[in-house]
Amino acid sequence: MEHIFGPKVGSLKGKAMRTGQTRVRVNLLPIPAVTMDRYERVALAGDVMKVNRIPFLVTMSRAIKFETVELLTNQKMWTLLTAIKNVQNLYMH
Repeated sequence: MEHIFGPKVGSLKGKAMRTGQTRVRVNLLPIPAVTMDRYERVALAGDVMKVNRIPFLVTMSRAIKFETVELLTNQKMWTLLTAIKNVQNLYMH
């Protein structure tokens, strides 16, 4: 029977273990001087996107096509301002 229909679904439920996810490591590399000279001024587009009711700040630079995503604890003005300043600091270094 298992050969035709596969294993019993009831016996599999609750036995499969989910492995823990590893954190994403961020390694910032220096931006080449040629790129810095070409793109002195960067225009960003940003929006708040929700995934399963969890808000994220998503930004994309128009010329470079570099995207960032940052988890937001809430959607208050000061939280958004802090997240935008974090993105700005990425482009300043």
